[in-house]
Amino acid sequence: MNDFEKWEAAYKRQDMSCFNTSPEAVLWLKIKDLSSQLPAIAKQLAITFYTSGVRAHCQELYTYLLEKPELRNKFENFRQFYCQKHSPSWNNTLPASLQEVPTYNWVEHYMPSLDRYFAATYLPRFPSFTALESMKEKIAAEAWEFVQNAWYDHWTRNYIEQLFFAHPRVLPSMGTLRGVDFFIDDCPMKLKLLYFPQAFLKSRKGTDVATTVNESLKNPKELLVWLYTEQCRLRFGAENRLYLIFHDTTKPENSWELKRAQKLLAEKIENYLTQFEPNRLPSITFPFGGKTYTALADTLFIVKDEN
Repeated sequence: MNDFEKWEAAYKRQDMSCFNTSPEAVLWLKIKDLSSQLPAIAKQLAITFYTSGVRAHCQELYTYLLEKPELRNKFENFRQFYCQKHSPSWNNTLPASLQEVPTYNWVEHYMPSLDRYFAATYLPRFPSFTALESMKEKIAAEAWEFVQNAWYDHWTRNYIEQLFFAHPRVLPSMGTLRGVDFFIDDCPMKLKLLYFPQAFLKSRKGTDVATTVNESLKNPKELLVWLYTEQCRLRFGAENRLYLIFHDTTKPENSWELKRAQKLLAEKIENYLTQFEPNRLPSITFPFGGKTYTALADTLFIVKDEN
């Protein structure tokens, strides 16, 4: 097995730790991320592929870049130009639109899908159509609440991603890499947005909310291990992760508003990226499904306190 095949196999089995220690492994990720642009890359680098098929071309490109440092520089320049040009963007009205959302009440029973919720809630309970018809306004209100909240989650994430992409140390992934939203320098990261998890608070019996939050701010490793260990089996991932955690210390139910706190978000993200050092990221080892995984992870708390 050559190195290209080794990185490919590690990626498929979600052994992502090698992508934190090997520049060659990171190069494999970058090539896979731009696999749809191989003809343009070949033209830019003035190289010829002698095989057929995307995977074979990726392997050839990998060999070219390892053997000729001058091609590596041209590839990195192409990648930076292409990723910046094609990164997602939002229009100028988005920040103001986010401020218009009046309430947010994400109800877990809507998950995993609204249609299942409606089917389970209304179909078995109402054998009478007249009785079902009497619930029209309630059903319409629930549908709107779901759509409004989903819209808010989608566009606040888009807005926050753009704050990351605007920093010179960040390049977005082009969407072909599982578990990678962007690279900070050469460190691949998945961005996760969440409110301080209530289940984690409950798991620390005898410790109050304020103490748990403060301890996690100072030393997030216990929380990070918990987040990886308790993740949904269907969405399992062992990739590097940056968790943005939103928490209003006085009114936790208002934590959702911090996802549109433009000035606070911009300052926090700018400071984090400016001071980012991959060798200082916590290394998280966690069990899942009978196996043990290792990833780099970090937290960025977006907190509103009583001051």
